[in-house]
Amino acid sequence: MTTTLFDLPPSRSYDLIGRASHAEVLSARSAEASNALSFMPTAYAPSRASAGRSGSATSSLSPEAIKHRVVHAVDSVIRSLFPEKYLGLCHAYAVVGSNIASIVLGREYRPVAGLAVIDSGVGCFIKLIDNNAFSRIEGGAYHCWIESVGTHAADAEKELVDITYQHNNDYAKQHRMIWRKQAPSYLWGRFGDLVVETELDALPTAIPEGKIWLRETAAGSDWMSRHVAGHADEYLKLTTIALKELKLADDLFIRSPTSTSPA
Repeated sequence: MTTTLFDLPPSRSYDLIGRASHAEVLSARSAEASNALSFMPTAYAPSRASAGRSGSATSSLSPEAIKHRVVHAVDSVIRSLFPEKYLGLCHAYAVVGSNIASIVLGREYRPVAGLAVIDSGVGCFIKLIDNNAFSRIEGGAYHCWIESVGTHAADAEKELVDITYQHNNDYAKQHRMIWRKQAPSYLWGRFGDLVVETELDALPTAIPEGKIWLRETAAGSDWMSRHVAGHADEYLKLTTIALKELKLADDLFIRSPTSTSPA
């Protein structure tokens, strides 16, 4: 029996996505996705800025605005394809998000799988620390996120990207957990600024706002490698759809009467 992308263990949930609905959605949405790079938005490609069209939005977007658009594109695609399941698909967010970030920003990013602890307020925590989940067909409570990969001196400062961090309050409500902090945003910044560096059994009684405890594990790394290798075609399709979403945003930005173009 052939398995599809989301037949593998979902994180933060014990639900599985049905093969039929996934296949139907992808077949309908990916008919035009013959080449992911053909949908690369010119406004986001640093290496193509000088060769891009005159008057593009490139110089009008700050680095933070570009990151926001990357996050929005990935989130909107996954939520639209799997509106009832997206809270348990951090592995898909990590893989597609790392693909998009690598293409758009010209820096290598990778999907990471392991354990996480999230402070939900008043001494309560969301604990995604089931390392055995990676070997169980039903999955379990683990987490996936994105890290940059340093390839030269300029990339020495590792980045963390966690798109699904913005879903934590919804995840808590869905699982009848307490959430008494402000509505979270996604995480994207220097790894050392966003991650609590300590052992699991030495965690403080409260984690500062906008921070998280993470730990990549050998089991998680092995699972992620097999997962991506086994479902490359599906992830290419999802990445292509997200790139088209970015291209649409780029076109809308350039046509907007409030946008400005370089002289």
